[in-house]
Amino acid sequence: MTKKLTLYSQPGCESCGILKTLLKEEGYTYKEINVFEHRAVWDSIREREEGVMYSPTLSIQIPKEKRIIYLSAGRDFDKEEEGIVQLKKLL
Repeated sequence: MTKKLTLYSQPGCESCGILKTLLKEEGYTYKEINVFEHRAVWDSIREREEGVMYSPTLSIQIPKEKRIIYLSAGRDFDKEEEGIVQLKKLL
């Protein structure tokens, strides 16, 4: 089953940079979306997903199950390392 990983981030975000480094160190490939450049997409996610307010936010698209799971800073993890732990549980 193929899962697509997307990182929603913003320039100058220290947590975003740390999470990008950790993702690379763990060997994950992902698409990065700048929330300032794609504001409508980001706003739509924030409206649909309760508690998603901050970047970095990861989305894991699971095509076979036709669903997307979001892991968001401040909701699902406080430290970037915790985000990686949560991601591993889902993959």
